[in-house]
Amino acid sequence: MSAQRYYPDCTAALRALAEGLPPEACHNFRAVRELAACWAWHGEGTATMTPETFGQRLREGWDRVRSACASSGDITPEVGFLEPSEEPITYGIYAPDGRHVGVLTQVGDEVIACIHDRCSTAHGGAVSLDAVRTMLELDGYEVR
Repeated sequence: MSAQRYYPDCTAALRALAEGLPPEACHNFRAVRELAACWAWHGEGTATMTPETFGQRLREGWDRVRSACASSGDITPEVGFLEPSEEPITYGIYAPDGRHVGVLTQVGDEVIACIHDRCSTAHGGAVSLDAVRTMLELDGYEVR
């Protein structure tokens, strides 16, 4: 079963965020989370991407999406914007040659995976951080 994404990749998500979000994206939990995660993984900023900085950048991504939706008057606060009280648990994803190619994060009961130009989320116990970590390791990635 493949992950269902709202945007095909982070390039498309960030383009939509820059050009103005359609109302349906602001009312879609998956779209909001993908936009925030893609901004955290690929968006502008000066911080070097590390597992430690991803949590802060994710919060900044949520703020960007919230602002983009509010500016168009199309915000549904209960959809995707509830900031968890817990700190994210984040691991880096490394290719077999040692390159840092992604992040794997759990915030509350949500798991976010960003690798190369894609981010995907699972919410509500649909998947565990350990299960995703195991799948990545079986595929030859190192998760640390």
